[in-house]
Amino acid sequence: MKLVEVIWMDACIEEAHISKEIANALVALERRQVGYLYRETKGEVVLAYGTIENLFKKDSALDLVMAIPKGCIKEIRQLKEVQSSK
Repeated sequence: MKLVEVIWMDACIEEAHISKEIANALVALERRQVGYLYRETKGEVVLAYGTIENLFKKDSALDLVMAIPKGCIKEIRQLKEVQSSK
């Protein structure tokens, strides 16, 4: 899987009763998520933040998976993986 950074716009919500003045200040938030590109369709990008090999002595699994709607995505950048020097 490719390691990517997804730059996307997220909804902003205020959970309390607020004035119209405060409501006028609410804006969508630009977010940056880094993860492994598990799947990309016409409608969404699915990222996994990690993998687990041999989970319960079975196939590998994905850790912390997130689907981001394509309409919210501004940019997807492929990142270079750095090999650790042991």
